[in-house]
Amino acid sequence: MRALVVQCAGAGQTAVQWPGIGRGGVAARASSSPIPPQLDITIGHPDLRQALQSAGTTPAAERGALSMQATIARRDLPEILAMPPVGADREMIKAWVTSLDDATVVTTLTRIAQVNPDRTVLLDYLRELCAEAHAYQSRIPERPGHTS
Repeated sequence: MRALVVQCAGAGQTAVQWPGIGRGGVAARASSSPIPPQLDITIGHPDLRQALQSAGTTPAAERGALSMQATIARRDLPEILAMPPVGADREMIKAWVTSLDDATVVTTLTRIAQVNPDRTVLLDYLRELCAEAHAYQSRIPERPGHTS
């Protein structure tokens, strides 16, 4: 079994040596770009440069927090839009909300909270969301056994 030897090379530089490679080894600078947090390093990539450029930069902790907020928003939005005077169909809203990405769902619920003090603006926004849900429903193919 080969050992990895890491030596401090000074001035923010670390030299990594594998036995048999030579004294110079492989050097990495502290100023090197970090691996993007959303790059899957458990698999090989045919084009590493493309994979690095397309990998997301949001850390896992932030993605996890957003996911939890989105779960709550996905639960609450159908209930909010089904309340009078909007009275939207819960199942239609659930299908639409499920199709949205986490950031969009959270942003939508945040916007509702922001316009909540102004009843007229709130109702206009809720009706706009219902229109988006109707538009979504008209774009999806009808499933056997379900009617619109």
